[in-house]
Amino acid sequence: MKIILEKEAEDFLEKNQFSVVNRNFIKNKSQLRNIKLSFPWVMKVYSKKIIHKNKANGIILNIKNLSQAEHSFNKLSKLKGFQGTIIQEQIKGQELILGLKSTEDFGLSILLGKGGTDVEKIKDITFRIIPINQKDAEQMIKDLKIKINNKQAIINNLLKLNKLALKDKNIQELDINPIILTKDKATIVDARIIK
Repeated sequence: MKIILEKEAEDFLEKNQFSVVNRNFIKNKSQLRNIKLSFPWVMKVYSKKIIHKNKANGIILNIKNLSQAEHSFNKLSKLKGFQGTIIQEQIKGQELILGLKSTEDFGLSILLGKGGTDVEKIKDITFRIIPINQKDAEQMIKDLKIKINNKQAIINNLLKLNKLALKDKNIQELDINPIILTKDKATIVDARIIK
């Protein structure tokens, strides 16, 4: 079993035609000055030892300028196992979880639900066995209690994920949480893959 962390997982998804947030990866503070992303930023710890960044206080939001970014970098660099930081443009929108999960009984299933940090508490999630079609994707959206703002963008991403699962048989689990939905599109801001 191999865990593919956020940086590599996002690069992999981008190569497979998913829309991923604008981001940079840096290893030292001096590189902050070269970043061309628009503020506000999100800064996240990158470490092979830290799987759950949130639990490790490894995510800092609303970074509005360079001095805040430097302060945030200093804070994250003190975490055990620190290897660098991922810096992203902060996007506002509806947060959803999208993913793949391997089960003993049914093989690979695809999931959709309310995302963000409270995903465990709220548990508004629906599953389907792979492969799925357009009708299944539409039904998954109807299954949820929450109202999805941009249904077409999510249908497109569900079908793309279905295609990826059929193409890459090594994927045992894929977590996209969150994918952020705006009027125009759905953008991945965090991902993890287990092969």
